[in-house]
Amino acid sequence: MFLRKTLVFLLPLLMAAGLIFLFPVLGGAAQDKFLLSAICGALIGLMLFLSAQTSGSKRNHDPFAGFMLSSSIVLFALLLVQYLVYRNLLTAPFLSFLSVSSVYAPVMESAAAVFLLLSAMRGIKR
Repeated sequence: MFLRKTLVFLLPLLMAAGLIFLFPVLGGAAQDKFLLSAICGALIGLMLFLSAQTSGSKRNHDPFAGFMLSSSIVLFALLLVQYLVYRNLLTAPFLSFLSVSSVYAPVMESAAAVFLLLSAMRGIKR
């Protein structure tokens, strides 16, 4: 019991520390800051999902799994459109509001999308 409580406390901290050390490595290697932000956000979403699992979340069937799956698909589509607008591969006057000037938006969007996708995959009734 003590080991489980210690794991619940230390695992998210160790994962966050690893992510902090991973940021400079990814930042130095990546030329594209949008993709770096999306990758780091995906790692944060994975960390959130794993920390929820180690804290005792034992729900095998979630009635909202379909909503979580559709929300993650919408967020991934939004990230794709934002990336295409960011790289000037997709131009349209009505897409100007999707342009990203900050690196924080892709981080949060990809973190939420990955967390929702993994939670939906876990919660789908088998």
